[in-house]
Amino acid sequence: ANVAPFGGDPGNVMLFGQSSGSYAICTLCVAPAAAGLFSKVALQSGPCLGGPPGRGWGPVTSVSPSAIAREVMAQLNVTSGIEGLRAVRDATRIQWPSRYMEDLDVAPYFSAYFPDDAVVRSPPADLWAAGAIHPRAMLVGGTSKDGTAAFYGTAPTLGNIAPDPAQLGDAAYETALKGAWGAAARAVRAHYPLSRFGGSAQAAFVQADADAYVLCPQTEAARMAVAAGVAVWHYEFSHFMPSPTAP
Repeated sequence: ANVAPFGGDPGNVMLFGQSSGSYAICTLCVAPAAAGLFSKVALQSGPCLGGPPGRGWGPVTSVSPSAIAREVMAQLNVTSGIEGLRAVRDATRIQWPSRYMEDLDVAPYFSAYFPDDAVVRSPPADLWAAGAIHPRAMLVGGTSKDGTAAFYGTAPTLGNIAPDPAQLGDAAYETALKGAWGAAARAVRAHYPLSRFGGSAQAAFVQADADAYVLCPQTEAARMAVAAGVAVWHYEFSHFMPSPTAP
């Protein structure tokens, strides 16, 4: 309704988000309080469901945001809630516990996003699967190399930047897969053999990561939306434009 004073049509509002913005809109698509506030969405590179079991980008229900808040407050000897936190003179002391940012087994990528009970009372993935989706039209997609491996440093490296070692070929690929996928590494390797990627451990690993964390979950979301009667368009950006100047 707030768009009307600006000349907009409250009945024709479209939301667009990329990465964490897409993640947030994906959640709003099934948030009861958001019903009727928008009719179309464009989601790019940020699913709020799917992915490797226990490690996808969706909300991690096993980690309680209230429990983490209590832990932070206990470390600061704060007992009076938000007012006590505001009284902490050195704001740099208010820190998210490091294990939730550094250990993927404790908190996978994007697990710092916790939908409040006031927003959604059930996991967004369950609401999407049930067809409780508000928008009636949806554009869903991303890039062909989406994911986290490339910019979080979990893919094998080329060794171009000291002190990164050169991790090339079969042995490096095997090590990286086992570190990322554990017992599922053999199955992942069978689906992403080096022969499909010109022998590049980097290219194979990045594509496996992209498919697992972003591309396949977004396709899953698109299928759920179609099943719920939503008009869906699916896209993928796959053209790479190299930098015109040397790094």
